[in-house]
Amino acid sequence: MAPCSAHSAQFRAPRAPVSIARPALGRAAVHRAAGVARRPLTTRPRGPVERGQPSSTAATAPAQTALDTPAAQAADAPFSYERTWWAVHDLASIDPDRPNALELLGKKLVLWRDGEGKWRCNEDMCPHRLAPLSEGRTVDGQLECSYHGWRFNSGGRCVRIPQSVDAKAEATACASSRSCVRSYPVREQSGIIWVWAHPGSPDEAESSPLPIPLGLQQLVASGKRIRWFRRVLPYSWDVLLENVVDPAHLPHSHHKLTPMLTRDKSGPMPFASVQQQRQHASNGADHSAASGSSSGSSSSSSSGSSSGSGADGGGAEAPDYAPPGMPPVGAFAFPSALSASGVVAFTPPALVAYEYALPGSAKLWTWIYAAPAGPGRSIVLTTTGNTRPSVTPGMLAKALLTAPKTLPPLLMNYYIQNIPMWRSHLLSNKLFDQDSVFLAQQDALLQRKGRQSWTSDYYLPIQSDLLVTATRRWIDSKAGGGPAYAEGAEPMGPTPSTEQIQDRWSQHTRHCKACRDAMAAMAVKAARARGAAAALFAALCALLGTYGAPGLLAGGAPALLAAAAAAGAAVALAVARRAAATVQAFKHVPFSHADNE
Repeated sequence: MAPCSAHSAQFRAPRAPVSIARPALGRAAVHRAAGVARRPLTTRPRGPVERGQPSSTAATAPAQTALDTPAAQAADAPFSYERTWWAVHDLASIDPDRPNALELLGKKLVLWRDGEGKWRCNEDMCPHRLAPLSEGRTVDGQLECSYHGWRFNSGGRCVRIPQSVDAKAEATACASSRSCVRSYPVREQSGIIWVWAHPGSPDEAESSPLPIPLGLQQLVASGKRIRWFRRVLPYSWDVLLENVVDPAHLPHSHHKLTPMLTRDKSGPMPFASVQQQRQHASNGADHSAASGSSSGSSSSSSSGSSSGSGADGGGAEAPDYAPPGMPPVGAFAFPSALSASGVVAFTPPALVAYEYALPGSAKLWTWIYAAPAGPGRSIVLTTTGNTRPSVTPGMLAKALLTAPKTLPPLLMNYYIQNIPMWRSHLLSNKLFDQDSVFLAQQDALLQRKGRQSWTSDYYLPIQSDLLVTATRRWIDSKAGGGPAYAEGAEPMGPTPSTEQIQDRWSQHTRHCKACRDAMAAMAVKAARARGAAAALFAALCALLGTYGAPGLLAGGAPALLAAAAAAGAAVALAVARRAAATVQAFKHVPFSHADNE
């Protein structure tokens, strides 16, 4: 019997991955290379700064990133988009009872859960007549194609062909490598389904670590609930990365999304390289030690970074916002309305992290994973977490009795940690709606002019664009300028309409079991409320017909019944309208920045 792995080579061999240089940065190498000047960014002449006029927004000094070090520039370790773990779905919202379609690097894949409760990933194409397996079913722990009923086990081997004339013919057909469906390695960790995008390297996949930040590992180990939000976005992976490494856009693009995000809170946003901060702190400590001073020295440090230097915080330990052993190519400290001490970092190829210092030595994180779905399409997974203890009803009761002033923030934290997943997803959908109208057009322009045209078309005079620059430079110099999509990948289409850009149903709800279930429940609630309103209105009409308006106005029991019927009908109509609006919110909510005053 030919193994299923032979099927990959004999029948549908994948295109060889493009290998390009990848930064191999040890912390010691980064530390030794501290102080190397940043390579200049080529920009076209325009604007007052180029004409020699002063500008208050111009970056006063270039900041060093890990990409600038000799170790990074000389690194020749290959980077393969296929030989990488990608975060593709979250375990809490994916439907375990049906196959789930997935696009990754232009490959059409299917995620499904087998009889042992493990998630599997296969090519979304039945070897019989190329029908999509994502339109099939899971039966007895196996994946069944709904076209002719062929079934496949967890390893991708065909185990059932109903049309075979007898058992021997079926066994012969199933033994052929051509009856197999290609499989991809899968791991489940930190609430995420990870897919290794190369089907022929399971041992390499098994030995490769997942890019999970230290802080996230600590939260999971402590038992804190981690809630992810996932959406398939109508713009490319590089544009998504560029957007999420930029904290300066938050108070403008996301005006009034939360009380902390308003345009009036926008202002100067200096960026300080975490690497340089650590170097200065280390130099200050060395100077103090050399002069015999053990007190009174000052040092500058960023939130959440371990001791040492380098873009990853350096030293023997990783910063909490980054995965151990995977240094960011850029990490910058910046102030915001949320915290005067924040850090934003990009760890290639997919992780963007925000860390904020909170009162009482607490930390708040936002982690964002970006995966290339296909040309003009990307996958985002994002979550937040903090080191504050979870609020319990007992803590609320104690605060009420002993410290009433601490009750409001505790109530807010209690609400946030217990908010239904679908409600938090609606808020996240609004956040991405607010950015998408910009990013889809930007993506179309980059596609038309060339992905590297940013070097001449972008004007980047402000410090808060430093991580945008570092991210773009990594993509161009270390990652081939962008993903090598699978042969035959669906091409990037024309710029979508605003309605298509903000299509929550196609991009999120249809892939999220929690939101689909909530949407169905809200539809039932709306229908029942409308029915109740109709019944109460009919009762009111019956009372009017029986007693007439004068009789009801005279008071008494009939008048009370009429008032109750009228009030009940009004409440039921309000409930129906609210539930119907929530149903619509899972599909599409028009948004215009001009109207967001």
